[in-house]
Amino acid sequence: MPRPSLRILSLAALAVLCGCSSSIGISTTVDPLVVFPREATYVWDEAANSFPDEPRLDPLRLDTLLVEEVDRSFAERGYRRVAAEPADYRLAYEVRLNTRIEADHSRSLIIVWLNLVETATGDLVWTGAAQTKLHVGLTEKERRERLDKALDEVLKDFPPDQRG
Repeated sequence: MPRPSLRILSLAALAVLCGCSSSIGISTTVDPLVVFPREATYVWDEAANSFPDEPRLDPLRLDTLLVEEVDRSFAERGYRRVAAEPADYRLAYEVRLNTRIEADHSRSLIIVWLNLVETATGDLVWTGAAQTKLHVGLTEKERRERLDKALDEVLKDFPPDQRG
């Protein structure tokens, strides 16, 4: 069962991100009582992944690009994906699409949450969230670069150094 305080902080982070007008908004929340190793393994928790039921997103391959970029980013930080449990952590993503159409312009924002659950306890121990603009005119390379930039920002202090 996830710790309620971490869930509340994650919801607060969402509220902040939804109010941002910049092209990338970033937020992370960490359980201060968990010690994160420098190296660990994880599996994707496919049952916990959430992606919008929006057929217009299908050709963009965002779900595939997201998994590839997260795997790359985590590997650079010593966290290696394994094919099946046992693993130290279960990782899941949640993607939301927020489209605003106003009198003089419109925009679509993608908000991505990454949730890391400690396998041994079942506790949600880290959440990272990123918001970025989405344009259908972007090439796959440009979409990958945007995801890469957002993930690098979310993961710049991962694994958390909790000596402070």
